[in-house]
Amino acid sequence: AKRAAKKAKRMGAPIDVVLLGGEYQMEHTINFDVGDSGTKKAPIRYVAAEGEKVVFTGATRLDTSKFRPVDKKIGEKLDESVRDKVVQINLKEQGIPEKIVNFTANHTNIGERVKAPFVILNGNEQSIARWPNSGYNTITDCEPGGTPRENPTQAGTIYYTGNRPSRWTEATDMYLEGYLGFFFHGEWAKVKDIDTENNAINMQTHTQYGIKKGSLWAAVNLLEEIDVPGEWYMDAKTMTMYYYPPYELTKEDRFEIATFDSNFISFNGAKYVTIEG
Repeated sequence: AKRAAKKAKRMGAPIDVVLLGGEYQMEHTINFDVGDSGTKKAPIRYVAAEGEKVVFTGATRLDTSKFRPVDKKIGEKLDESVRDKVVQINLKEQGIPEKIVNFTANHTNIGERVKAPFVILNGNEQSIARWPNSGYNTITDCEPGGTPRENPTQAGTIYYTGNRPSRWTEATDMYLEGYLGFFFHGEWAKVKDIDTENNAINMQTHTQYGIKKGSLWAAVNLLEEIDVPGEWYMDAKTMTMYYYPPYELTKEDRFEIATFDSNFISFNGAKYVTIEG
């Protein structure tokens, strides 16, 4: 359509590129540059057909009929009350790229938040498995660890009360998410291991502002913490997603994972071009 509009603009008249109603799966960014420009007297519009709904989507829809009960070994890691409610699906067979499933591998900058995938059920975002299910825990005792500026080789430690973290000792890709040093800076920090004898969660590296008493933390990306409807966890090694659906899903339910993580449309030097509807 862009190429056709380039040819047609030689006529010197306004141009409308009309998109019929429907859903357009985006696989790459549509780039508009100087050569795609219209003029003041002859602008170019890309518009939805009158009365029709046009949607660009960067999400891949999963076949909900492919969900099945979790394997027995996985079920043993879950809270007993939800073992018969959590289901699993092979994401590779559903066309989900490995880079989406293995999203924590892209987390190379210490002190930043991880960009977790968007998992969507009928337009509503679902939650990555975490503890607590909402809000945060307060850090009552800790080893502060280092920062990028001071003692960067020193990883910190958070001490906990209760025995909940004893369920996480086999977790391989666990993070603490929260405000570990200051309330103005949120981050994800990789966990090295859990010392149940000393009630300690040891970090793998330093954090942006160290760890301070009174700060806030939550444990995230944990298979073991799928315990409320809507929570999910992705295993990058097996390309499997584990999910606690709020009800029994049918083929009518729209269950999606965002797989396109770039801009839908990019403008660089283009003028007198509009996108409408």
